[in-house]
Amino acid sequence: MERARILLFGDGTPSDYLWSAVVFCVTLYSLIGLWNTYHTVTSSHQRLTAAVSAQHQAQSDLARAQTDLANSANPTFIELEARRELGMIRPGETPYAVGNPPEVRAVPIEEPSAAPEEQPKSLIDQLREWLPFG
Repeated sequence: MERARILLFGDGTPSDYLWSAVVFCVTLYSLIGLWNTYHTVTSSHQRLTAAVSAQHQAQSDLARAQTDLANSANPTFIELEARRELGMIRPGETPYAVGNPPEVRAVPIEEPSAAPEEQPKSLIDQLREWLPFG
């Protein structure tokens, strides 16, 4: 143990402790600089990655716009777009709307009874009757 202390701090004179403190501070300053460099590089990498993905998106949008521009001279494309976007039809065509009709449920009509009126059941009682396990 004594040998390790001598290796680290010398013979124990104040100048030896001062040199050890200077070496410690220089090492700490270097580590802080490396840490800051790491974070700077990491944030730069994230910004560049975001810029590259935005550039790829812009390129795909441009390619789509070029395709649309090339197709805009095609009469078939124009007709399809007019039908899809504007709902246009050719003269003499009959438009049909195809879709699912709303679900209609038949509700039986109860006939009035001559019996005296009962107290209306509470919501909890109605739910108990309605639920299969109640």
